[in-house]
Amino acid sequence: MGNVVVDGWVDRIVISNPGSMLVSVSEFYEGQHSVCRNPLLQKMFVFIGVGEKAGSGADVIVKGWEDQKWAKPVLNEHIEPERVEMVMEMFKGEDVESGFIGKELARSWQGVGKELGVDFQILERIANYCKEPKSLAEIARHLGLSDRYKMKKKYIDPLLGRYLEMTLPETPNSPAQRYVMTGVGRAMV
Repeated sequence: MGNVVVDGWVDRIVISNPGSMLVSVSEFYEGQHSVCRNPLLQKMFVFIGVGEKAGSGADVIVKGWEDQKWAKPVLNEHIEPERVEMVMEMFKGEDVESGFIGKELARSWQGVGKELGVDFQILERIANYCKEPKSLAEIARHLGLSDRYKMKKKYIDPLLGRYLEMTLPETPNSPAQRYVMTGVGRAMV
C-alpha cells in the first residue's frame, strides 16, 4: 500500500496518503465528516487518548491557511497508485503578481520536466496555453496529441496541485472540467 509522505519546500507542504477518499471533497473541506477504515483501531486510539471520533483536521488546516491569506489547500486524488495528496501552498496570490516569488521558488520548466521525467517543452506549451481555463480536449488538440487520457496521465496529472489546478476540483470527471495554471505555474511562464 505505502506510507504517508510529508514533503516540505520553501513555498509549500505536500501530504500524500495511500488509499482513496472515503468522504466527498466538500465534506473533507468542511470537516466533522469521518468514515473510518478501521473502527477497532480508531476506538483503541480514542480509548488511550491519542485519537478522536469526529473528522477534524482538514477544516483546521483550511482555517489556518485562510488566516494567513494563503491559497486554499488543494486536494488531488491519484488512481494508480491510489493516493490522496494535499498541496498546501504558503504564499499569497499578490506575492506572485508583485514578483515576491522569484527565481528561487518559480523553477524553470526544464527543471520540472527533468524532475517529472517528461519533455519540458510540452510542459511550457501547456503552461502558456492554460493561462485561461482549458478542457482536456482543447489541451490535447493544442499539443497535437490524439489520446487525451494518456496526455492527462503523463502531463496533466503530475502538474496538478502545484502548477495546474482544476476549475471544478470537487467533480474531477465533470464534462465541464477545465484546467488553469496556479500562481506558481503563472510565475514560471
